Amino acid sequence: GLSNSATSDPVTDLQSVLTTSDTKTLTIFSTYASDFNNIEYAQRLTHYLPLLQKKGVETCNMIINGSPEQCELFRELVGLPAEVIIISDPDGTCGKKFGVNLGWRSDDDSMSPYFKLYMMLFGF
Repeated sequence: GLSNSATSDPVTDLQSVLTTSDTKTLTIFSTYASDFNNIEYAQRLTHYLPLLQKKGVETCNMIINGSPEQCELFRELVGLPAEVIIISDPDGTCGKKFGVNLGWRSDDDSMSPYFKLYMMLFGF
């Protein structure tokens, strides 16, 4: 299930994460901790966080498909500031609720995951 990766506190209601009273909140629906795009996004967030805070963003959440341990290792390796709340979502529950595409033939366990990755080069 969902949890705050730093405190291991469970997140039982995604709506409570997405809405806060009278404050600006940025919530990033990310991918796996080892995904290159995720790493780049976290680096940009780290760079622009002070500017976002000057613009009034008080809370910043990043939802990552990984265990709390993977999320905190990601924070350490990328240098993501402690004020960014990482929500561990190992099963991708949040993205699925918002209709995120699971990828080409995601339910096909008979096909090699490496072949699926290769086919991404062709837009599948």
